[in-house]
Amino acid sequence: MTSKEQCEKDLLLKAAYVMRTGGILRGSRFDIDLPSEKQDSGPHCLLGALDVAVAKISCALKYGLYTHILADRVATRLPEARSGDYDSYNRANASYINKDSSNRCAWWSNAKAANAEAVALKLEEVAATIGN
Repeated sequence: MTSKEQCEKDLLLKAAYVMRTGGILRGSRFDIDLPSEKQDSGPHCLLGALDVAVAKISCALKYGLYTHILADRVATRLPEARSGDYDSYNRANASYINKDSSNRCAWWSNAKAANAEAVALKLEEVAATIGN
């Protein structure tokens, strides 16, 4: 495994930890009502958890890894939205949801994931595929 792949894996595992400890937030990346020093530990959506991981792990900057690059990897493990699926938080239909990986991650986290544990497990599943 390359050091860049190890960094990606670490970032995904950190995001899983963030989901487990903070809980799921639907419709927003993080709770803007929390004081700034508590926003990293509060509830997040999948993309918000990736944001925290990227900010906390220094190798992300070294390798140019940021939330949307990681979302590309995660989205490959998520189902595509079908006709009639709708993300009420982002007011988006299936064609918009499937337009890019970040949209699909947001939709899945907002509308399909049962809870924070489901998101954490998905992030760990993706991390397990890196370097194999």
